[in-house]
Amino acid sequence: MTSGAIPDNPFVAAGMIEDPRLFVGRKDELHAIASRMMGDQPTSINIVGEKHIGKSSLLHYFVLTWQQRVLDNTSRYVVIYLPLRGVDCQTETGFYEAVAGGLLNHVQGWQQRSLQNCWKSKPLNRQAFSDAVKEWKQQGKLPVLCLDDFESLLKYPDKFDNGFYDNLRSLMDSNALMLVVASRKQLDVYANEYHFGSSFFNIGHTIYLKELTTDEAIELSRLPTRSTNGAALSVDEQNHAQQWGNRHPYKLQLAGYYLWEARQQGKAIKWAKQQFDQQLANPKSKAKGKWWQSWLRWLNTAQSWLTILETAQRTLEEQAQQSKEIRQVYIAGNSLDPETAKNRFKGRIDVFREIETLALSEQPPVLLLYGGRRTGKTSALKYLPYRIGSDIVPLLVDLQGAAAATTLKGLAENLAQQIIEAARRLPRKVYLPNPDTSKLAEDPFPALQTWLAEIERNNSGKQFLLCLDEYERLGEVVKATSSRAPLNFIRNLLQHQHKWILLFSGSHELSELDDYWSDYLINTRALRMTYLHESEARDLIQQPVENFSNIYEPTAVDAIIQVTRCQPYLVQLVCYELVELLNRDIRRNRREADTAKVTAQDVKEVIPVVLERGDQYFRELWKSLADSDVYDGLRLRNLLRRLIHGETPTQQDKGVVRKLTRKEILTLEGNAFQVPLVQKYIEQLLEEE
Repeated sequence: MTSGAIPDNPFVAAGMIEDPRLFVGRKDELHAIASRMMGDQPTSINIVGEKHIGKSSLLHYFVLTWQQRVLDNTSRYVVIYLPLRGVDCQTETGFYEAVAGGLLNHVQGWQQRSLQNCWKSKPLNRQAFSDAVKEWKQQGKLPVLCLDDFESLLKYPDKFDNGFYDNLRSLMDSNALMLVVASRKQLDVYANEYHFGSSFFNIGHTIYLKELTTDEAIELSRLPTRSTNGAALSVDEQNHAQQWGNRHPYKLQLAGYYLWEARQQGKAIKWAKQQFDQQLANPKSKAKGKWWQSWLRWLNTAQSWLTILETAQRTLEEQAQQSKEIRQVYIAGNSLDPETAKNRFKGRIDVFREIETLALSEQPPVLLLYGGRRTGKTSALKYLPYRIGSDIVPLLVDLQGAAAATTLKGLAENLAQQIIEAARRLPRKVYLPNPDTSKLAEDPFPALQTWLAEIERNNSGKQFLLCLDEYERLGEVVKATSSRAPLNFIRNLLQHQHKWILLFSGSHELSELDDYWSDYLINTRALRMTYLHESEARDLIQQPVENFSNIYEPTAVDAIIQVTRCQPYLVQLVCYELVELLNRDIRRNRREADTAKVTAQDVKEVIPVVLERGDQYFRELWKSLADSDVYDGLRLRNLLRRLIHGETPTQQDKGVVRKLTRKEILTLEGNAFQVPLVQKYIEQLLEEE
């Protein structure tokens, strides 16, 4: 058991490291996970790395020790490790039940009684799971699921479909759920390979797990054993382990394992090297089947570690009192929630003003809020109730979550439920009646129409602005159900419910959608979400929250503005990584906490990290260009290469340049990239091709 003595041979030649005393390194990665968990809005993470690089061990160790890093408000979090290779995770219901079991095993008795009721639905289906997670959010609990071996879900695409992933993404976007997903490839790569359209695969941040640092590799080779006072390996054996394994964690473990065994059996180092080479060439299957069993064993031993963790936490709390790390206040990932993000949302006054003016006009048009991914559309819709007058009642519906429904009845029920919840969340709360469930089951959308008419009659003097976010997802429902009933409902609403105004929000203009959309969205007014104004971006950088310390030199602020072009997500991401850089230097005594300031050189230094952490954003941006029917892939790449080398576009490039300009990739002149970070990413991508 992990709470007992350290084993004679401390090296783990296969499988996951279960004893936290034998886990070495990965401090930056562990801190990064904790930092994204502790933020005012949690950011989900994709841990990417090759086989045997230590993904499972990292997740397992984090679950055992997270309280040592998250010192404030630890009762808010319930963190579990779930190996998806387990037999319980081969169906959607099995997955939900495994999650529920893991969560409830980590909630202490008196809490469990008040939190377990919402998980009692049988079967625990998609809607019941979603409702339970939302109920936990209401009670101040954040489930953090560390999902290992994500590839196992991909074996069952009929069980885990777009609707399953959409539902998870919707819960993540509402800050009710955080995922730490370990996989061998980036999730969006799997989306392409398995033809998934869910935005789940564009998860918040990516952390690439690579080889250990040299110091970590040396530390690993010096693991102790219970039968000696020092390292298990001699100095000569340590050197051999480092030579054979270099900095790769699995190879180092394997080398250490056979070097120790050789000495115990009186064999030569040559024998250890032969065993090492043979194992690398023909890995044994002795670890097969250990994953889910390890998880069950961990549940049984976790309590044994509670005393150790509490002691470690008290020690770290004492250290934290002396620590002066900069509070991480930037949110790079999920949309901003007014309840938690507060004043972090900057600007967009012109957008809010135009929405209000058009909504109150005599004949309001259909509104289309469009713009590139992560330009702040969903955040703007969440802040809309706080930015417009009380005569308009904005009701935000996440069609990404609604599209997870598999039937028209399910879709209609989801829409109604989201409308009711949105009304209750308003700063000026509105309590709406429930629709007639029997009529909704019998004929969903006519029943929904009748319900909206009732709401209109009972709230005279109000204009209801129904904001349909990720509106393109309705196309998936039309395809899945072979019915245009949802679109007919929208057209009927526009024609007959004059107090209901529709706002569609998405990343596509109508001209980019299927032709049938033009039959339903008539008299549409497009509003574009683009970059922040420079003054707004500076405010976001220097005053993301009230009373934020001045941590930037003026030249650093200028450098952030320059590399991001005031793209809001990139501004948040760069600033996030700069705070991480300062705190890392403070912890390592490279800078004084009281005087540490971000320099322009620091901005340059974090660019590779920003490109890595924001990989999903950049990849999605590139995919939207390279996969589009309107682009000739070879011509696109050729043009971008010439632009990178300072050449001027030719007359033949005119059409492609025009489209890249509309996508805000190139400047209006068409001879340069708008965002230097985007240019840097495309340079790297083209170099690798």
